[in-house]
Parts: sequence; C-alpha cells; structure tokens
Amino acid sequence: MPPRFLLPVALLLSAAQMQTALCHPSGLHAAESTGQGGEAAGRAIALFESRVREGDFLNRTILAQLLIERARRTGDPRGFARAEAVLRAALEARPDHAPAKLQLCAALAARHAFAECLALADEVLAEHPGDPAARAARGDALLELGRYDEAEAEFIALAERAPSPAADARLGRIAELRGDPERAIVLLERAAAHCAEAGRDASWFEFRLGDLRLKQGEAAAAEQHFTLALRSAPDHRPSILGAARAHVALGQTRAARTILEGLGSDPAALAALADIHAASGDLPAAQQAADRALEAMEEDAAHAGDAAHLRELALFLADHDREPARAVALARRDLEQRSDVFAWDALAWSLHKAGDHQDAAAASAEALRLGTRDARLLFHAGMIRNALGDREAAIRHLTAALELKSGFSLRQSAIARQTLADLGAAPERPRLGSRIP
Repeated sequence: MPPRFLLPVALLLSAAQMQTALCHPSGLHAAESTGQGGEAAGRAIALFESRVREGDFLNRTILAQLLIERARRTGDPRGFARAEAVLRAALEARPDHAPAKLQLCAALAARHAFAECLALADEVLAEHPGDPAARAARGDALLELGRYDEAEAEFIALAERAPSPAADARLGRIAELRGDPERAIVLLERAAAHCAEAGRDASWFEFRLGDLRLKQGEAAAAEQHFTLALRSAPDHRPSILGAARAHVALGQTRAARTILEGLGSDPAALAALADIHAASGDLPAAQQAADRALEAMEEDAAHAGDAAHLRELALFLADHDREPARAVALARRDLEQRSDVFAWDALAWSLHKAGDHQDAAAASAEALRLGTRDARLLFHAGMIRNALGDREAAIRHLTAALELKSGFSLRQSAIARQTLADLGAAPERPRLGSRIP
C-alpha cells in the first residue's frame, strides 16, 4: 500500500476555499502544509519522484512543494535548489501552470531571488487578476525588497479580499517592522487561535510568536511558544534554535548548549555556541565553534548558491572581526538584491568594523528608518555613533538595545554594557576575557 499523505491543497482547492484554511508558514502562495515530517515526508517525496514522467508538470509541482516544506523544517538549503530545478522542468512542460510559478516563487524567495519571484507573481496576476495566492507572493517579495509601502498595500488588500491567518501574519510582520510589536503579537495570536480552533497546525504561528516575544525581551513567554511549536513540528529547525535562544536569555546556558550541540553542523547553532563560550570566558572553545560555524556557512552557500547567505556571512565576519573587506563586499551585494532595513544594517555594521564609521552611520540611519524595535539594529547604531564620538546618540541606542533584554546575543549585550560603562552611563559589568574570536 502506498504511503499515506495529504495532497497540497493549493492544487486541490479554489481560492475561495483556501481563505479559511491557511495555517502554513508561507501562507497563500504555498497554501497549506501537508502536515508531514520526518520519515512520512521522505516517503511522500519518494512516491512522487517515482510518479514523475516526461512532460509531467503536475507531479513535479507536488514533488517540489514537498521538497520546499522539508527544507523549511530541516533548514537544509539544498532542498530549495532541488525544488527550483523540478519546478523549472514543470514549467517547461506547462509554461502557464500558475501553481508551479508560485511554488517556484517560494523556492526562489528561500534563495533570496526576490526580484525573479516578484516577476513570477506578476505573471500570474496578469492571467488571474486579484488571485489571493499571487497577491500574497507579490507582497512577500516587495517586503523583502524593502518596498514596504507597496507591500503593506498588498497585504491590506489581501486581508480585505481573503481574510485568513496567513494575511494576519503578513500584517503582523509589517507592524513589527514599523515598531509596533504589540499589534504584531495581537495579529499572530489571532492567527494561531484561528488555526487551533479549526483543528489545524498552528506551529508556525507559535514559532513567530516566540521569536517576536524573545526579541522584545519576554524570554519566558517565548520559551512557551517555542515549546508549543515543537509539539506539532519537532523537527522545525528555527523553533529548536529559538528554544535554545530562550534558554540563554533565561540564564539556562547548560540547557541551551545541550540543544545547540544536538544540531551538529548547523551554522546558526555553532555561532550561538561560540557566543556562549565567549561570554563565559572560554575563548579557545569559542574560537573553535566560530571556525566551524564559518565552515558550515560556506558549505551551505556552496550548496544553495551564495545569494541566500550574503547577509549571514557578512554579519558573522563583522561580528567576529574577520576579513572586514570581504564582509563589506558581501553586504553590498546583499543590498543590491534587496534594500530592506536589515540589508542596510548589515552594510552599516560591516563598514563600521572596516573602519568607515561615517558611511556606516548613513547606512545605519537607513536601517532605523522604520522605527523597528530590534536589539541588533540598535546595538549596531549605538556602537557606530560611539565610534564617531556622538556620546548622546550612543547612549540612547545602546540603552534601548539593552532594554529589549533577551533581544540579542550574550556577547553583544556584554559589549553594550561595557561601552555604556566606559561612557559613564551605567555601572560596569564583568568584562569579557579578551578579543572575541
């Protein structure tokens, strides 16, 4: 008997039917999760691989969605590259197949090819004006490209035309970026409650709530959300990493280390371990973890194409005072492909670490233009202003970063406190051992 699975609802439901059934991490354009993880997902993928025939666009589209879902859960970027190849073959067989175009948009977005994703969404809208799935994909691409007013207009129209948890999540992201995390939390809680009441998987919304609350300094509440997310999706890598971050913020570093060490060569886990070791004064262990993290990032970039890892690499190199010129070059390339506030922040931090504090300050101003309450953005801004001798602005930004408590790393929070103490603005806390690797 073939393995049991749920067909992706994007291929089975009309747009009207989808409006009340969307509890998927990427919402409308990826429709709803098949609800499969681990071995079940592997069996479903194997089944559709065996079904694909020459010129078969439908089974290829379903196969690609399964590959995308697994890549999202596991954090393995190779799944997105494979899905992209499968979908391009599907579109060769059927160039006007809208579901394949929107799945390709999702795969491209995961690889940070947002301009091409936007073009695909526009193609679908030209054939199907007002289609909520294409409208959502278009808004997502605009958001990542830093075109926030246009993205917000798309999401408002989407919520009016096709109200759903997915629409609430998008409006919540806009609210978060514009410095209103309270509204974002309300929208995400409403989305999670809707999915739970409908008997659907709300794990992604719990993950988002955990991430948002952690960034606002609510570590205990964040840990509860991550726990709820992992009950339904135990292999969801971002939720696992989130739980580790929450443990760190709560002072439970032993529990955090256990989680992070269990993730093997995951670059984010290794970077977090380097941070924990450095904060505890174990600089050799921090150096080793940082070296392994960089190797893992380089490997991921080789498998998935470096476009998706430009920002990650630039920030890591800048954080660890490695290859400053390369960090700036990577950040500039990232900004060329999407000029969102986080691209400006990565460039600002890289320029600062390379000694170009004036240009760093200009880039940092762009990063803060929406009023986003993000500890990392504020920390970077404070350190840049301090390098320019702007004591008042440095104190303001660094204090705001620390007020978010668990919103950023142990290492950077220690540096922020130390800098404020040096500025005479706060009592000095214990200093880090020496140069951080």
